[in-house]
Amino acid sequence: MESKFKPFAFIGLTGLTPTSLSKEILAALIVKFILLSGLWWLFFAGNKQPVDDQRVHTLFFNESEGSIERK
Repeated sequence: MESKFKPFAFIGLTGLTPTSLSKEILAALIVKFILLSGLWWLFFAGNKQPVDDQRVHTLFFNESEGSIERK
């Protein structure tokens, strides 16, 4: 006797079994992780610049330099 229960029918995935759906989700997550890692490496991983604490203090706390002009 064939079961009429289809666990993923409510979202339109009637042909997928739970194992094939989980494999598809896992593959999508792996591809997403690889792409996000590549983007992070491309934009953020290289080109480290030294931080000068005196310059940071001047930019944040000095009224004459780096602040928004008040009217």
